[in-house]
Amino acid sequence: MWIQLSAVKRKLLWTVLAIILTILPVGQIMSLHAEGLELGRFRVTPSLMIVQRYSDNIYLAEADEEDDFYTEISPEITLDFALAPRNYLSFNYRGNFYRFNSADNFNTEHHRGELSWNMETTKGSTFRVGSYLAESSVQPYSVTGTS
Repeated sequence: MWIQLSAVKRKLLWTVLAIILTILPVGQIMSLHAEGLELGRFRVTPSLMIVQRYSDNIYLAEADEEDDFYTEISPEITLDFALAPRNYLSFNYRGNFYRFNSADNFNTEHHRGELSWNMETTKGSTFRVGSYLAESSVQPYSVTGTS
């Protein structure tokens, strides 16, 4: 059974495959672990989650319920810089993107960036100081509203 994908989803799939195929040979040169890609004092940890969902009432209406499929795309990347063993600066970006099949006005985005200094003790405790910034679009509750 072949699944029909939209042009945007096909492009996203090819982009993800190209990134994976690009990173695999790099693992021969740099250290590649489950914790991320390490190069000297830097560590990069990427992740990507793609989920297809269904809602039987996207506008949360009591009458005239409308259903739709939507895709949630959640990329995340963390960049760590080691100042000393168990002492590092960390930058993290996380995004959540919701793309609806028929209710285009419902497409939303959420962005979150964080910068922190982390120090781990020899007994396993972590001291963390930092700040984060978040930006989100607001979900509409009508057919004509926009996010």
